[in-house]
Amino acid sequence: DPGLPPLLSAPESWWAVVNVACLATDDRKLFESRVKKELSRGFAFLCGGAESQFPDSLMSVANTAMLDKQEDHRLPIDVLDRFCDMMKNAGVTPAHYDEYLYACQEGWAPAPTNATQKAIWDKVHAIPKNPIKIEFDPKKGR
Repeated sequence: DPGLPPLLSAPESWWAVVNVACLATDDRKLFESRVKKELSRGFAFLCGGAESQFPDSLMSVANTAMLDKQEDHRLPIDVLDRFCDMMKNAGVTPAHYDEYLYACQEGWAPAPTNATQKAIWDKVHAIPKNPIKIEFDPKKGR
């Protein structure tokens, strides 16, 4: 419905709706740009970034004319900074990428799925050729 607002969001219920009917135009590129910008704004609202310290940012848009003045759909850095805290409350944590060798050494690597991973797994979990010997002398107490 073109009479409804372009963006509705309910962060407490984790949903946002972009009303593309009120963003419609004959210019396809302009329409795609508007939709991307509203999607970014909707995502920001859901992730706790409703305001920005930058006055002309995407978060200060009040109408379609202001939306069209925005250069792109990227969010300001201060909005992105707020995402971590909000997403942590939702159980979302940052992805952690590392080498399989490091993961094996740390103990959080999944079981190997190919020959390269199997070789790394076997090397990390192999018994040392010259293990450290710890001797205890009860007379000396050490």
